[in-house]
Amino acid sequence: MISIAVLTDDVGQARRTCFALRLTGEPTSKNLRLHMPYVTSVERIGFQKGYELGFKLGLKLGYEFGIRKCEGTLLLRLIELRFGTASEAVIRQVREADADTLLLWSERILTAATLSDVMR
Repeated sequence: MISIAVLTDDVGQARRTCFALRLTGEPTSKNLRLHMPYVTSVERIGFQKGYELGFKLGLKLGYEFGIRKCEGTLLLRLIELRFGTASEAVIRQVREADADTLLLWSERILTAATLSDVMR
């Protein structure tokens, strides 16, 4: 089986090209013309909306992941400065924590006497 990446902004064109390649197994202009399925304007609109929603969701998830990673890195740096090198268990806890927990720990580190007070 041949895998080919189709780079285009036209989702309908990419779909037609992939479909034609599955039918024929080879990308020639003759095969693309002969086996190109009909795509309605409603389908094109649906594909475009799906693409846009997927893109927005991907951006949002990537942004949230980046924020969480930065918050965790900052908290680990503060722990190191205040209490010394963090253990592997503490590093794992910070890496696995959600954004709300990281924020809570970041607030606690300002007044906590020990690391266990921060992580409770």
